[in-house]
Amino acid sequence: MTDVIARLEETDPLMQLYCGCDHICAHCPHDHGGLCKNAEKVRRFDESVLQLCGLKSGASLHWSEFCRLVDAHILQPRRMAEVCSDCDWYAFCRTLTPAACGQTASK
Repeated sequence: MTDVIARLEETDPLMQLYCGCDHICAHCPHDHGGLCKNAEKVRRFDESVLQLCGLKSGASLHWSEFCRLVDAHILQPRRMAEVCSDCDWYAFCRTLTPAACGQTASK
């Protein structure tokens, strides 16, 4: 995950947002050829993030803008647990994501 975030930071790609398995999920042990063993949970996480950030599935924006929105609407108001607390990655992301998004959002 650290490598994925580093690449996103470097390239600031234009991304299309949607709910469900994506490229980042490819290395997750629950991803079976683009079908997630926990698809309902992933969809719930994705929908929560989009809703809190005022975004819709299908929206396109750059990684840096997405990070700015996540920082402003989820991280700063301390709502990450509300979205992610039952995720297997929660403990990892809780320590990593604020720093990564904070660096991008300030560019």
